[in-house]
Amino acid sequence: MYIFRRNLFIMKRLSTLILLSVIIGSCHNAPGPAYVPLTATSIYFIDSVRMALGGDEKAARKLLDQAADLYKKGPDTAQSIELFKQSILVKPTARAYYELAGALVTTHQYTEAIQALHVAEKLGYSPLSNVMYRYALAYCNLSRGGAYGDSTLYFMELAIQMGYPRPQQFLRRDLFPVVYARVDFDDVYNKALVAGSGHDKSRALWDVFKSHFFPIQLPLVIDEQWIKGHQKGNNDVSYEFSKFIPLMQDDHWEREPDNMYYYAGLITENPTYSAVLYSIEPTEEEAADTTHLIAYYLASFTNKGDIIDTLQVAGAREAMSPFKVFSIQPSLQFSVQDFVSTPDSTASGSDTALVIHRSAVPPVEYRIAANGKFERIDALTFR
Repeated sequence: MYIFRRNLFIMKRLSTLILLSVIIGSCHNAPGPAYVPLTATSIYFIDSVRMALGGDEKAARKLLDQAADLYKKGPDTAQSIELFKQSILVKPTARAYYELAGALVTTHQYTEAIQALHVAEKLGYSPLSNVMYRYALAYCNLSRGGAYGDSTLYFMELAIQMGYPRPQQFLRRDLFPVVYARVDFDDVYNKALVAGSGHDKSRALWDVFKSHFFPIQLPLVIDEQWIKGHQKGNNDVSYEFSKFIPLMQDDHWEREPDNMYYYAGLITENPTYSAVLYSIEPTEEEAADTTHLIAYYLASFTNKGDIIDTLQVAGAREAMSPFKVFSIQPSLQFSVQDFVSTPDSTASGSDTALVIHRSAVPPVEYRIAANGKFERIDALTFR
């Protein structure tokens, strides 16, 4: 009896061990998530994308390379988009979605580009700062109607903080035209640049200041008619940039500054220096008590933002000051001609009217030298 019970016990133990082995074996051999290929309508759903990661990598890469090559050569961007999507349908990758987003932005399909970037981000595209840059680019173009401006600045800030290698791209008006209308753009850009990658604050400030000057076509003449025909709009210079305008530094410490400063245009830029025009005019409070006058200044700077030279070249700061007319040629030779104002009182009965006569003074000829200095040409003659 004892032997029978002992054998029965051993058989039960063996049955249990066999059952456990089957269970453990089945766990080790359990299949992973089922491969489900993507469809044209599911390529932007991240859960569907992850279920399609087991596709044919070699075939997908071949299509992706063809699409990238076609996109770079242009102009058939639409065909490259189709190839990018075919690559994704074979096997989705972070690079395919990122490259697709670039082609979609080029063809003004900004909403779909954002969807593609979202998947690229989820799949771990690197460097991530490039994804943030393209987010900003897409949202900026969507915000032309007034929306998404906050999103543009948000992704710009992230891109810079993550080390985007070409932050000056954000200063290009042709790429990011909308953000310049925002009063907080300069501040967000400067803080992100300095905090994100150890850039020099002064250099960052100069880059932003210079980016506000639109190139001016030469030859150019600034006279009374030109001044009246050019509206300044919201193109005023923030006191954050007062280090670049000497007169502005004095106003900066006044409780109620007397003047407003405006960007006028970029005359020229090269590896040695940049020459710009800005204007000064009284504030509305000051203008109410005086003749509303505008003065234009030509200024040159090194490529680090240090002032080389500054000269008033057009307009007038005060009613009885000489009115200056500025003329500059593509050769960067320019002239400044004064028109001196003289009062003449003529009486008619008990009324007295003040008549201002302007008499022309011979113009003074200058040139912008190779070092950015403004040199008088007559002075050069007698050297």
